[in-house]
Amino acid sequence: MAYDKWTTNTKGERSVTSVNIALHLFAMVIILILMIGSFAEKKIDARVPLPLLLMMVLDLVMLMVFPAGDLLIKITRSDRAWLLPFKALHHGCFYGIYFEFLVYLKDEFSPNAPADRRLLKIAAPVYMLAALIWITYSVCDTLSIYETLRLILKPLSRYAGIAVPVLTAWMLHRCREKLERSDRVVMVIVLIVPIIGMMIRVSFPELQTQALSSTVSLLLVYGFVHLNQAYRIKDQQLELARNANTIMLSQIRPHFLYNTLNSIYVLCGKDPKRAQEAISDFSEYLRANMGNSPKPLISIDQEMEHVQHYLALEKIRFGDQLDVEYRLGAHGFLVPPLSVQPIVENAVKHGLGKKENGGSLIIETYTDESSGYIKVIDNGVGFDPSELSDQDETHIGLSNVKKRLEQVHGDLSITSSPGKGTTVTITIRRQKL
Repeated sequence: MAYDKWTTNTKGERSVTSVNIALHLFAMVIILILMIGSFAEKKIDARVPLPLLLMMVLDLVMLMVFPAGDLLIKITRSDRAWLLPFKALHHGCFYGIYFEFLVYLKDEFSPNAPADRRLLKIAAPVYMLAALIWITYSVCDTLSIYETLRLILKPLSRYAGIAVPVLTAWMLHRCREKLERSDRVVMVIVLIVPIIGMMIRVSFPELQTQALSSTVSLLLVYGFVHLNQAYRIKDQQLELARNANTIMLSQIRPHFLYNTLNSIYVLCGKDPKRAQEAISDFSEYLRANMGNSPKPLISIDQEMEHVQHYLALEKIRFGDQLDVEYRLGAHGFLVPPLSVQPIVENAVKHGLGKKENGGSLIIETYTDESSGYIKVIDNGVGFDPSELSDQDETHIGLSNVKKRLEQVHGDLSITSSPGKGTTVTITIRRQKL
């Protein structure tokens, strides 16, 4: 009885309206933060699923229409018929959010796409019917018409929302194989939230709890997505760390080892002092390739030291046929380890090594406000970049370097023509260790 008096008198109606507006504004702040976060993540190339973005947009629209409708009623001092289109949009967005949630589950964790598409075909008309029941009841109740229909629809409208947890549970059951244990806990909480909202709505019909329940669900889903991303990134980093030595060892070509050892052997008899220097260069070269704890990024100075050790060894074999010029105008910016040396090795082996009487190699570094640049320029035999094959040894080496650069927002470009030489340019965004 006390609750009935609270909801029917003018002061009580104002109190309920104030509570509803406060709930909507609070939820609106949450969803705006999530949307800003999504756009920020997009700028750093994080993947935000399209259904999740649509859920945010629908939720924001739903949160805006209730205060807008209430404000319009107060401004016009008209009857509550003004509220009908806002109620219709409000409930339509609510069911749209949970439909997009089903789409999100299907896209991310679907074990059987055809079966899950059929589930979506069932969910669409069910949610439309639930929203229609709500809207029809709101029309009858607001305009005080069709009393019999209103009495029938009143209980149905309160329990129509049960379709949301039922269909969500169905989809989660289908996706259970691709959800880890911790993921299932989060999804169960997402499933429970609309049930709690519906129970509050049944007990207190005047409270608009759909908005808050959908926003809380969306907050959990958003956190769930990013939690998964964090775990995936961590797993990838661990995997890269485990395979780093294998990747680096693969950069050492057996023929280079044999040629270097043979050159050092010859030098031991002819020029012991230079043989010692060669052994020092060789040991430093191997240390860079076989480091036990390679960092994801090192300074360009460290990478250039490695390149210089490599070229010092190649000079033993090529002699005056290999002319090297360093134009190191920039220092300190970061690059992935072994990102420049393989390019230099390609230039020596495939460019200058195939040219009669050898040639010259220029290595240049420079920076601007946003990026660091490394150029490897040779006047070797050159090639037509369009004719590179996926199985070509040069292409594989350049492709591996390019992929590693892309992981740290870098890029690699090639300019070459037969008989004129090749220029490879590395561009990498300046960043800190």
